[in-house]
Amino acid sequence: MDIKDGLLGCIGSVKGVESSKLPNVVIVNIECEDANIRFDVLKDLLTFEEGSKVNLTLSRERPDYNDGEDLVMWGYVMSKKVRRTSEKSINKLLISLWGYLLVFESPKDILDSFSVMDKVYLKVSKAE
Repeated sequence: MDIKDGLLGCIGSVKGVESSKLPNVVIVNIECEDANIRFDVLKDLLTFEEGSKVNLTLSRERPDYNDGEDLVMWGYVMSKKVRRTSEKSINKLLISLWGYLLVFESPKDILDSFSVMDKVYLKVSKAE
């Protein structure tokens, strides 16, 4: 996983795309080596499917993207939390993507990459 100030990036696999209780909304679960990412999105905006290998980037800067191929959304960091278990700590970023929720969890120190109320961009593209 790539961790920098204002940037988190990883290559992962789409482990699940499940229906939400909201009409036409799905919950996407992506697992990277050191992170687990879940987010809500309109079903019609998906450009990948369950089992796909993807590049995921969370950044303060607007990313370059291929229209119609990459999923790009923006929102604000709403909360930074640490969940402690008996074995380890999990760092968690909660981001509001215009009412949809993105949860980025990792045992790595990701909380210093962003501040609360930072405007961030999520980009998900198919990995080659």
